[in-house]
Amino acid sequence: QPDIPHDYFSNLVHPDDKHLFDEKQAEMQSTRQPVSFDMRLIMPGGQIKWVQNNVVPRFIGDKLSALSGVNIDITEKKLAAEKIKQQNERLSAIVNAMPDLIFVSDRNGQYLEYFKSNSAELLYPENTLIGSNVKDVFDENTANLHISKINECLDCQQLITYEYSASYNGKTRYYEARLTPLENDRVLRFIRDFTDQRLKDNEVKKLSLAV
Repeated sequence: QPDIPHDYFSNLVHPDDKHLFDEKQAEMQSTRQPVSFDMRLIMPGGQIKWVQNNVVPRFIGDKLSALSGVNIDITEKKLAAEKIKQQNERLSAIVNAMPDLIFVSDRNGQYLEYFKSNSAELLYPENTLIGSNVKDVFDENTANLHISKINECLDCQQLITYEYSASYNGKTRYYEARLTPLENDRVLRFIRDFTDQRLKDNEVKKLSLAV
């Protein structure tokens, strides 16, 4: 491509990216080496474009006089990435607002993914959960229950709901599980701890019997 005077190019740079352009100019002035970086340009019509700059500096003596290279329009790529980022942020906010633990498991009970709010507690260490099996987390009967329900969900291709209990820090906790099928023999498992409600219900029953 023909040389572009660096003053002309600099005038197109978005104000919030001026520092980046200045830093890269300083880097080229110091190293005399090509650079590659992304930034926004404000086009003559006011449209903002993201470009990937692959720039080769041109010098007259020690003075940076012009830039040449390839500028690739990556606006659509950047907008798509920003949309995904916003979607992930919304999903994260939803997960943090939910009391549920969310797991993706396969037909054999293997943990493939998990999502949890900041306040939710796992029964198994987070750093070793992915790749482990429900048989590593629960006793034999409870693990078999989970695997049976996972397979029922996949075979019927419908929502499955059931309850179970597990020991945590020496106390029995009560959970409701909701399973919905995903593709490729996987299920999405929503696990809600309803221990407090179960204990309250038990107290009400005791009081009713006492009366």
